[in-house]
Amino acid sequence: MAKAVSHWLTTSLPLLLITPILALMLNIATTRLPVLMTALLAGTMALTLLGVIGAALTEGARRGNALIAILVLPLAVPVLIFGTLASTTDDGVISPHLMLLGAMLALLLGMAPLVAATALKIGETESGI
Repeated sequence: MAKAVSHWLTTSLPLLLITPILALMLNIATTRLPVLMTALLAGTMALTLLGVIGAALTEGARRGNALIAILVLPLAVPVLIFGTLASTTDDGVISPHLMLLGAMLALLLGMAPLVAATALKIGETESGI
């Protein structure tokens, strides 16, 4: 989890910090900004945790790059869809899409460390290390 948090802090936090400036440049209404920031926060965390699961599952695989794309992309699509739909709501209201995105994040927060640890342990025993 420490590596996932450090990855999120170095890649997604700068994106979140620059989002208000980019929203002004793209002429996005300021009433949408809190919902957009919340959706970005939950979505980037969820995508980072999906990456942790994919990296742990493909550790030691010969063609890990292709395998990680096959494993992670189908799981990332719902996060992207719900994040996009949540950020397009009007009046700054919490939408059902944002709630689903938060539920996915909560599920991944509980599941990702266990899945990654188990996958790494299985990979360690199979490689004989």
